[in-house]
Amino acid sequence: MLKSRLLRYWKGNKRVISTKVHKVNEKAKKRGPERKLTVEQELIMVFLKLRLNLPQVLLGDIFGIRQSLCSQITTTWLKILSRLLKNLIIKPSKEEIKSCLPKSFQELVPTARSIIDCSEFYIETSNSLDIQAATILLSVLLT
Repeated sequence: MLKSRLLRYWKGNKRVISTKVHKVNEKAKKRGPERKLTVEQELIMVFLKLRLNLPQVLLGDIFGIRQSLCSQITTTWLKILSRLLKNLIIKPSKEEIKSCLPKSFQELVPTARSIIDCSEFYIETSNSLDIQAATILLSVLLT
C-alpha cells in the first residue's frame, strides 16, 4: 500500500530546478500542510469522480475540503492509477480491429478504431442502509 506521507500532490507542470536525489526519512512527517483525508478517503473520492463525474465543488463539500485541494488530490491519484494500470490496457492493431468490426460499421465508418459501449446494469438492493451503502461502494470499485 502507498505510504501516505510519501505522496506528493500534483501542482501542475513545473520545471525541475535541482536533480539531487534526497533520502526519504521514514520517521519524518509529510512536508506541507497536514493531510485532511486518509489515503482510503482520497481513493474513494477519486472513484466517485470517475464513476459519477461529480463536480469538484460537490466532492469538496462531501469530504469537507477546498475545491482546489480536491482537484490536486484527483489529479495526483489519476496519475498514480494511470501508471499502475497502464499495462492492463491492450490496444489492438488496425488490422485486428478491422477484422472484428461489424459489416455495417465497415461500410458506414471504415476508419472507426473503437466502439464505446455505455451499458448499465440494475440490481436489487437491500432495505438495510448499511448494506445499500456497501453495495454502492462495491459497484463503484468494480466498474
